Amino acid sequence: MKVVNCNNLWYQVIVQDPNALSGSSIYSFLKTILTFEPSTLVAIDDIEGAGISDLKSINNIIEVDILLEAIKHVVQLDWGDFFFIDNKKDIADLKKSYPDIIISTKFTVRAVDDTYFYLYTQNKYLVDGIKLKYNNCEIEHKSLQEYIYPE
Repeated sequence: MKVVNCNNLWYQVIVQDPNALSGSSIYSFLKTILTFEPSTLVAIDDIEGAGISDLKSINNIIEVDILLEAIKHVVQLDWGDFFFIDNKKDIADLKKSYPDIIISTKFTVRAVDDTYFYLYTQNKYLVDGIKLKYNNCEIEHKSLQEYIYPE
């Protein structure tokens, strides 16, 4: 179930990963999120890292189960965008601005600089779940246009 705020505010949750965005860390983070916010499809973009050939070789939009299987083989993810959706029509253009892409997703996960997970969501229950598992997270709640997106 997607919980949407009427005021179009989004949470940005930043989690520092002590395991340098290893495949097992990414898998665990995504599984935690998917417990609170199930999704069937994911659009993958701008993937960089070590041991990512399985991710590089797959199509842009895939089933979440395929992503989870491929992510297990990642050695380290330096950067990567994962836009979770339920319908391929939800995300037609990955060349839009970052806020314009995020707003069309259920939630977005960004792997940043082999150190951080950035989660963008409107689901307060998901944010609460992340806080329970990852006590080292930073949380903001504002319009997508107000965030600074690392590049």
